[in-house]
Amino acid sequence: MKKSLIAAFAALFMSSAPVAAGPVQNEILFLMDMSGSLRAPSTHPDGNFAYWQQEINFVQSFVDQTYRADGGNAYGIVHYSGSSSANTVSQSAAAGRMNLVYGLNDPDTDPYTGSSVSGAQDKASLDAFIGGMGPADFEGGFSWTSVALGLAQAVFDASSNGDTNKYLFILTDALPATVGYEAADEFGYVSPELQALRAADVTIAVAGFNLSSSSFPFLDLVPSAPELVFDGADPQNDFTDFLPQVDVALPAPPAAAFLLLGVAALAVRRRRTGV
Repeated sequence: MKKSLIAAFAALFMSSAPVAAGPVQNEILFLMDMSGSLRAPSTHPDGNFAYWQQEINFVQSFVDQTYRADGGNAYGIVHYSGSSSANTVSQSAAAGRMNLVYGLNDPDTDPYTGSSVSGAQDKASLDAFIGGMGPADFEGGFSWTSVALGLAQAVFDASSNGDTNKYLFILTDALPATVGYEAADEFGYVSPELQALRAADVTIAVAGFNLSSSSFPFLDLVPSAPELVFDGADPQNDFTDFLPQVDVALPAPPAAAFLLLGVAALAVRRRRTGV
């Protein structure tokens, strides 16, 4: 009797019910560069979109390694490049070259177009969206890096879940941006957009693809720390300790559990005393 009651209590307390979503503690926004310089040459063994696929794989790997069922991490995705210098930012956004495509919330809003976008944070929805990205999403164009940083700040301002740890991952070949759209340069210039992200205490990391010697200034000047530069094409990247651990509060046992515990205790007492 004693063992059966205690076993029943344990089964009730340790229910396999889904963990309820808790408050978001870490927000991660990916800026995926789709400018023309990231179009692989026709001689590449994996085709013209090899580097773009590497970007997609990087995002998937990061989410796979850091996803938490309690909702402690939220992920968003921006696609960016830029149109000709004659086009405005709004025109470039309307052309699909500067957009929030997956939000930190569900639903969310693209700050540059006002369009509603999905942002479901369950693993199945994230996997479906990331896995659904492909060559059709690659728009080409110019490197409007500073505008993309401004979009990132706008997303954090409008969609943040509050006082969270904020991370920005820039996935790029880090080549010099189109003149007038630089994030920073080796002569001391730092764009207002990069300054704003730093002032907001956003941690900036860079994942590099098809890097060259021309990429070094960006890699030196933009990330928050040297160790936040990753080889984006490396399938062995380890992100398991990248984000602060989320403290998961154990759910309170249902009221019936306390009643069952009392019955079990009473049974034990009767057995010992013979009462």
